[in-house]
Amino acid sequence: MIDKQKGPHKARVFALDVGQKRTDKVLALLIDFPDLPWDDNRLTKEHTEMLYDRYEPSHYQDLLFSDKGYTGPNGENFISMRQYYESESGNSYSVSGQAAGWYRASKNAAYYGGNSPGTNNDMNARELVREALDQLARDPNINLADYDIEDRYDYNGNGNFREPDGVIDHLMIFHASVGEEAGGGVLGADAIWSHRFNLGRYHVLEGTKSNVPGRFNGQFAAFDYTIQPIDAAAGVCAHEYGHDLGLPDEYDTQYTGTGEPVSYWSIMSSGSWAGKIGGTQPTAFSSWAKQFLQNSIGGRWINHEQLSINELEAKPRVVTLFQTTDNSRPNMVKVTLPMKRVEGIKPAEGEFSFYSNRGDDLKNRMSRPLTIPAGSQATLRFKAWFQIEKDYDYARVLINGKPIAGNITTMDDPFKSGLVPAISGQSDGWIDAQFDLSAWAGQTVELAFDYLTDGGLAMEGLYVDDLRLEVDGNQTLIDNAEGTSSFAFQGFTKNGGFHEANHYYLLQWRSHNDVDQGLANLKRFGQLMSFEPGLLVWYVDESYADNWVGKHPGEGWLGVVDADQNALIWSKTGEVAQTRFQVRDATFSLFDQAPLKLVTADGNTLEDMNLTANASFSDDQDYSSPQAPDSGRKVMPFGLKIDLLSQSKENEYGVVRLSKVTTENIAPVARFELKVEGLSVTSQNTSSDSDGNIVSYLWDFGNGQTSTEAAPTWSYTKAGSYSVTLTVTDDKGDSDTHQQTIKVDTPNALPQASANYIHLGRWVTMWSTSTDSDGRIVDTEWTLPNGKIKRGRMFTAIFPSYGHHDVQLKVMDDRGAVTTITIKVKL
Repeated sequence: MIDKQKGPHKARVFALDVGQKRTDKVLALLIDFPDLPWDDNRLTKEHTEMLYDRYEPSHYQDLLFSDKGYTGPNGENFISMRQYYESESGNSYSVSGQAAGWYRASKNAAYYGGNSPGTNNDMNARELVREALDQLARDPNINLADYDIEDRYDYNGNGNFREPDGVIDHLMIFHASVGEEAGGGVLGADAIWSHRFNLGRYHVLEGTKSNVPGRFNGQFAAFDYTIQPIDAAAGVCAHEYGHDLGLPDEYDTQYTGTGEPVSYWSIMSSGSWAGKIGGTQPTAFSSWAKQFLQNSIGGRWINHEQLSINELEAKPRVVTLFQTTDNSRPNMVKVTLPMKRVEGIKPAEGEFSFYSNRGDDLKNRMSRPLTIPAGSQATLRFKAWFQIEKDYDYARVLINGKPIAGNITTMDDPFKSGLVPAISGQSDGWIDAQFDLSAWAGQTVELAFDYLTDGGLAMEGLYVDDLRLEVDGNQTLIDNAEGTSSFAFQGFTKNGGFHEANHYYLLQWRSHNDVDQGLANLKRFGQLMSFEPGLLVWYVDESYADNWVGKHPGEGWLGVVDADQNALIWSKTGEVAQTRFQVRDATFSLFDQAPLKLVTADGNTLEDMNLTANASFSDDQDYSSPQAPDSGRKVMPFGLKIDLLSQSKENEYGVVRLSKVTTENIAPVARFELKVEGLSVTSQNTSSDSDGNIVSYLWDFGNGQTSTEAAPTWSYTKAGSYSVTLTVTDDKGDSDTHQQTIKVDTPNALPQASANYIHLGRWVTMWSTSTDSDGRIVDTEWTLPNGKIKRGRMFTAIFPSYGHHDVQLKVMDDRGAVTTITIKVKL
């Protein structure tokens, strides 16, 4: 269920015209284990509902590629993966192929699915794939050339992605156990978890002959794969294959909370498990996924209309929106919003830093020539801030195209990407980086930074600031990101401590027809429940790269707006139900909801007591689901209103009115707090805008200096009083100003404590010679060997004995600074 695509490889999907139908070739390999043969697999009805007497290769042939469906365990006719993709694409995309095997692994099943103590991932799943491929290479029944019609990574750089490249295009592996995600059968946690991944490096099929003689010595190879269990239904197969087409998981991949507000509404979340027998009736793609596939593949995935929030102000629009399974008529509306400003990582110094940007499948880079003077020791120094998916994504410093090691790099490369030495993991703030360039002293080289990510998880990335070259102790500035940069950018940018992100709504009509039949057949606790038909409002927020709602409730990159904000509560325990139950009635509708009542084995009841329809969305309302915040969506008020005017009795379409309500803008409020230390000032910006975003800041420090940072730090050159002013402007053009007068002083110098003494026998006279360079001494205190205290610049006292004694002198200046020393007295 997890997209584990790792490495700097970005597959390209060749887009077709609407009039064309594309059919991709998929090769399915079946492999069992010495202790778990495919025809003696120890499966029982307790392990799976997809229980067959035998799992013949013909079963997988029909499951994946039949145009008539496949036979269920009780004689049912279920949808195949081919039928699913043909339906969702409006018959513009399909798959065909062959199921080969069963092959036999060399080791028992638990070896391949056992979990790594560090990551909890399957330790040797890729070894199983390689073993299956080695046996495929010796199988005379497969013509591998049939499965090499794409050049997914454009290895020859000619821009043609629909030509052979010597690599199997789409590889699916089926193993002879239940998946760990479904309990693992007799293996439990030692079963393989269904996933999409790659082999780390191309695996050559020795002895084969491809149509690309200049690659892999003219042999075939494999790289990407998906892996599924023996009892897979079309849901998990279509889900994993969706990853192979570039789709990410839409669920909370870290399981941080009670579930993201996607659930059964999409096959890329829980929808892959829909059906009276789980997975046999996978639900439709989310609107976001269909939009992605439309843009990447082409065809008829969506028939959509795009509107901006501003054009609705002048003239409301009425749209007939058809069910998402009807690709021949309008089945999606996109409503774009003004860009969202997101505060980010403040530069280490100045107003800008260099930023790698964040995202999946990146190969971003910045580079420039660098002349390194002759010398014995040359060092590249810079400030670095990074949050990079450990072991999967990497940032690197390169000289002449080769990565070099530094104090912040690692050589850890568990998946054999070949990208190290590289930066991976988290810095936990700005840190000092240094890289030895002595080997290139006296040369002109190319200095580059790159950032390479996979398709699984997009973290913040790499920030770099204040780059300097030090040769034999002499430093020169390379680039501090201020002004015109000396670097050439390919994906890297200059960043001012914030970024802007797209966010928008996608309207989708859902029914219980075609592939969405699964929405009517969701099994929980052995009972069926449904997700309600009607208008589904998706809110996409690209300022987030994940749906980890336990860490940021109500926020994430994708989720539905729940039309029914009444939380469902378990009767016996009083616990708030998980998101999968809360969003069952997320659709806006003119028809009241169907009842819901689920009873667990111990008598705990979940019943929906609020079944009244809600036919209107307005973005000034609270959809954050306060009682069940993981299921909520925090939306921004722009005046968008969506009213459902009518809908068909069979829920095949709805007539929707979209408008923008004009409201008077509420001006932002400028506020800040200042911390003064000597001549330096640090600001904390507490400004706010109750109905939008603050889009610009202008500080006037009262000394002729200004800044557009949100929360700058600055210094004065002279002591005195200064009036600090902040003006903020919101996304509607209104502004507010706040002013505060501060007093700054030069840092106080500590007083210098010193003293002299004379003695006559045990009589001792001591006097202070202490000084204060920027003031005067106002208090002098002496602590004698017997503990007594004397005050004043001089004292005379009799000491208790001859020998060595310690006298403590403490002086304080006119600004309260204190210095204490110990004076050795010898009698």
